[in-house]
Amino acid sequence: MTSYVQWQQASYRATQPDPEFAVPDIHLFEIFAEEPEGSELQLSPDMAGLINFGIFKMKQPENQPRFLELFRQALKMVSGQAGLISTHAHRSLDGWRCINFGHWRSLAEYTAMDENRPFSPLFGEMLDLADNEYQKTLHQVVFTT
Repeated sequence: MTSYVQWQQASYRATQPDPEFAVPDIHLFEIFAEEPEGSELQLSPDMAGLINFGIFKMKQPENQPRFLELFRQALKMVSGQAGLISTHAHRSLDGWRCINFGHWRSLAEYTAMDENRPFSPLFGEMLDLADNEYQKTLHQVVFTT
């Protein structure tokens, strides 16, 4: 299960309601790139397609600016792939994370891209800067508030 919350201002504070659970790994993010350009991220339970999260943890927060440059190039390489509806890249404001929110028409089309990644030439340098929490999973939007 993944929770995705959009805020108008960066004033959110994480709380820990139950001391028996670990403190959540929470970061505030902003969208820094999208493909196709100008596409809006709109979620609803009846939306067609599935969501993939690409999660990257910077090895050092000062790596994020270079990582963002590479990430933008990678998004351009993925743009136009069969089955890609849109993709929105987020950067954490503290410099530690980047998350891609990819919206795909089907698992088959996502798998076809994943097995022949158009951004492979950049991926080595990206992994020098950040660890990829690779998850070959697609998610369905169940509810929104």
